[in-house]
Amino acid sequence: MSEFQILLTVIWPSVIPYAFTGARLGLGGAFASIVAAEMLSSKEGIGYLIFTARMYFHTDWIITGVIVLGILGYLSDKLLRLIGNNLLARYGVREKKAF
Repeated sequence: MSEFQILLTVIWPSVIPYAFTGARLGLGGAFASIVAAEMLSSKEGIGYLIFTARMYFHTDWIITGVIVLGILGYLSDKLLRLIGNNLLARYGVREKKAF
């Protein structure tokens, strides 16, 4: 086999599951960073909404913001998992279920 064939048939299929795991973990950190940046130096966004609501004791706005963040995080993770599963199925790799 040539080096290119080894790359396509051995290395690439073994790397993809770990790359998608890293992307999913990075997605969580990205959401946390964006919300923190919005809280500190923005005039719009969900983080700004939560921070402003905290200052004015609008608990309902805070809960709404947190729920929206949770839904966005869940949907983005599901989308990334769907893309990953479709790509990994091409290489015969299946996602392991935690429970």
